[in-house]
Order: sequence, then C-alpha cells, then structure tokens
Amino acid sequence: MKTVTMICVMAMVCFSISGIAQAVRPALPPRVSVEPFVGISFTPDSLDLGTVSPVGFKNLSAKLQARIVANCSHQVEVSFMPFKSKGHDATISPKHTTVEINGVEIPVAGSGVAIFRSAKPTPPGGVEVPVDIKFSARSLILYPAGQYKGSLVFTVMTKQ
Repeated sequence: MKTVTMICVMAMVCFSISGIAQAVRPALPPRVSVEPFVGISFTPDSLDLGTVSPVGFKNLSAKLQARIVANCSHQVEVSFMPFKSKGHDATISPKHTTVEINGVEIPVAGSGVAIFRSAKPTPPGGVEVPVDIKFSARSLILYPAGQYKGSLVFTVMTKQ
C-alpha cells in the first residue's frame, strides 16, 4: 500500500511539473511584416535649360544625381511630358522633341523606358545613380516665344 501511495504521489508530482512547464512556455515574438519600398531623390531637383534659338537646339545636356534606397528588387522607368508654354496654350509637339537619358532615347508623352534596375536591395545608405540627360528640339519657330516647361516622370516599381 505504501508503494502504491508513493507511485500515486510521484505521478501527481510529474503531472504537476509538466503543467507548470507548459504554463511557462515563452511566447514567441509577434511576426513583423515589412512592406517593400523604394525611394528616389535627385540633386538638383530642377533643371533650367536657358534660352534657345527659334531654330531649335540639339543635345542640350544636363546632369542629375539620383539616390535610390530600396529594401527589395526594383526598377526605375522614365518618360517625358512635352514642353508646355507658361504664357500660351502651346505645347511643343513630341515629333519636334527628343530626350535621351543615359544614352537611351525615351518616348515623349509615351510609356516609360527602364533606366535602372536591381534584383537586390540597396545598402542602407542607398546607391547613387548618375542621370545624364540630352534634350533636342527643332522647328521651334512654329511655337510662340516664351517660357516652356517640361517634366521628366520617374516611375519607381518594386519587383517581387
């Protein structure tokens, strides 16, 4: 009888210890979800092409420095919105304008062309990417004199 009592007490102690062990199981940290992101900034943030002749200009160049920071694979595309007059309702026709970035001709008022891509995230400080731009326009005598403004549109995409 003494033996049976000892076995019962031992069994109770074992069950109690296993219950305590389960109760003290450490909780796992919550799962953190990091969304993919890509950031881009430029130096300088605007360009002034100066004064041009009514005949037009060819290979008027400008340089930008782009800083890209990304935690995923990414791609940068560029397109150009045509030069529009600030004082008139005039737009220089895309057929009279060409824009080249890093040696690649990009469509005027069309879809973008990839100028940079990476299959890997950038280092924490990002990467510097030179952006060499060449503008050409002809037949400007067809358009009213004045200031014109065009826009380079950079589209940044994450790639999964």
